[in-house]
Amino acid sequence: MIEFITAEGNGPFFVALLIMVIISGLEVISMLLGASLSGVVDSFLPDSNVGADASIDAESDMSIQSPSVMGMFLGWLGFGRVPALILLIIFLTIFGLSGILVQLSYNTIFGALLPSWMVVIGVLFVTLPVMGVIARVFAKILPRDESSAVSEESFIGMMAVITIGTSRRGMPARARLKDSFGQDHYVMTEPLDDDVEFPAQSEVVLLEQKGSIFFAVPYDEHFKV
Repeated sequence: MIEFITAEGNGPFFVALLIMVIISGLEVISMLLGASLSGVVDSFLPDSNVGADASIDAESDMSIQSPSVMGMFLGWLGFGRVPALILLIIFLTIFGLSGILVQLSYNTIFGALLPSWMVVIGVLFVTLPVMGVIARVFAKILPRDESSAVSEESFIGMMAVITIGTSRRGMPARARLKDSFGQDHYVMTEPLDDDVEFPAQSEVVLLEQKGSIFFAVPYDEHFKV
């Protein structure tokens, strides 16, 4: 079986599973040491005074366009709902196992392996939607402190900080905010206006939510109390 898994036609899938095992192992080790791999990564990001004390006028008459295709796609995949490291593990697991199962089935029937590139293309069409479904399940079952559980609706009016990448219309970026309990949350954020962009470390105010995407404006003197 090991020879089959490491066969040339199974190369991409074997590598995917190997990377998944390494990442999962590092995560388990870090948790045993009282931390988490994703938490360590987040700790390198500058902290900010993000909280519920930043607010906006609830009667603002600003309007917002429908969420972008890119934003809806990222939300469908689970970004903003589940930590990126978990999403990567989910993706690698589904991709690796699906590819090997396809090759095993084909080999059992025809006694040969399909070209790996052909299986990769087919498996990706299965991996992405399944990954989105599993990510939504994980988002519901991930352990949380019940005393600090908050709804996403409560994020409206809060200040957040873009953590990685540049947020533009149609290209959401990850932003971090703190709720009134001091708990960190991560959301996918786009500018409200087409001609605005938010580089990493930009402070923004979340105005409205469409699906899994939050639309924001720059945090400036107008919003400070």
